[in-house]
Amino acid sequence: MPGYVAFLRAVNVGGRNAVPMAELARRCTALGWTGVRTFLASGNVYFEAPRAKETTLAARASAMIGAWRGFEVPVVVRRIDALAARVAAKPFARCKLAGGEKLYVAFLAGAPARQPKLPLVDPREGLEAFALLDQDLFLVARLVRGQSGSPNDLAERATGVAATTRNWNTVEKIVAASVPKR
Repeated sequence: MPGYVAFLRAVNVGGRNAVPMAELARRCTALGWTGVRTFLASGNVYFEAPRAKETTLAARASAMIGAWRGFEVPVVVRRIDALAARVAAKPFARCKLAGGEKLYVAFLAGAPARQPKLPLVDPREGLEAFALLDQDLFLVARLVRGQSGSPNDLAERATGVAATTRNWNTVEKIVAASVPKR
């Protein structure tokens, strides 16, 4: 069975939208998914399931969480082999980094409603979107006045599609822990 990762949007942030990860894993198993593991409290779930459209799996997860927790949780699903290929391609290698930047990928919930002209720079927020590969938008966040802006907001404004954003280090760790060793 193929492996997938479900990325939940805006859970366990600032005490809002609490989704206990151990119970989430149990409920994902009840959906018939196997090998379920969660990563961090931010809502990253690895699982194996019979081949299906990512949007179908995301809708099942979102409906299950909504019925269980009583609030809507947008979910984006990616195949683990596709994520591993993204990591292996080193998408941030071509960026000129001074040090201290944060690297992000915004996983779009569907095909972009509009194609942003890249690079898309928001100097007020310290954000630069530099690559859109399929439904993944890659961004760099630089500190402005001691903080950086919201890469997810920029991704959604630029593409017209709902997204959930993860730090690139998190994605690398999920892939390293989830890709079957050969």
